[in-house]
Amino acid sequence: MRVGRLLVLMFILAAFVLLLTRWERQFKLQKHPVFRPRHAGDNLTTYVWGTPFSREPVDSLIKRLDSDEAEVKVKAAHALAHLCDPRAATPLLSLLCDGRPEVVAAGLFALAKLKAKQALEPSIRLLEHPNPRVRAMAAFALGELGDKRAIGPLNKALGDSDEAAKYLAKRSLKKLLVLYKVRIAP
Repeated sequence: MRVGRLLVLMFILAAFVLLLTRWERQFKLQKHPVFRPRHAGDNLTTYVWGTPFSREPVDSLIKRLDSDEAEVKVKAAHALAHLCDPRAATPLLSLLCDGRPEVVAAGLFALAKLKAKQALEPSIRLLEHPNPRVRAMAAFALGELGDKRAIGPLNKALGDSDEAAKYLAKRSLKKLLVLYKVRIAP
């Protein structure tokens, strides 16, 4: 009899914990800056990301990539990275030509998360960028893109003067060597 009551109590407790975690996750999303509510004409609150099949959020974020402000471009690039929409890859490539290192790094991050194959050549070129943050993000991007052609440039980047760039080059190189089952002679 006691075991039955104990099982019922455990079930109720588990259901309560599950309900709390769902509520907490939803509450955090509502406070997240990307999910800022905006009001539709029918007084229903919709979120910037919209429904999974909505095209509007991606299009509005792509338009923000043309902004003159670096902060706007960086935030738009990060939001596009999390949306994982392949339509954003081509507009994100334009960020790699920006003169500001934070914008270039954000573009590399977003393209890496989208696994945009067209970012391979620019990422390899950016391993030689004068800014260490850009070089580090280029090394990260090459690891995320997972192309065998990046092994040589990443191996060369292991001699970088910046520790973060060197670490990310090493990490990306390891990832590619495991992916392609390449053995290194001792």
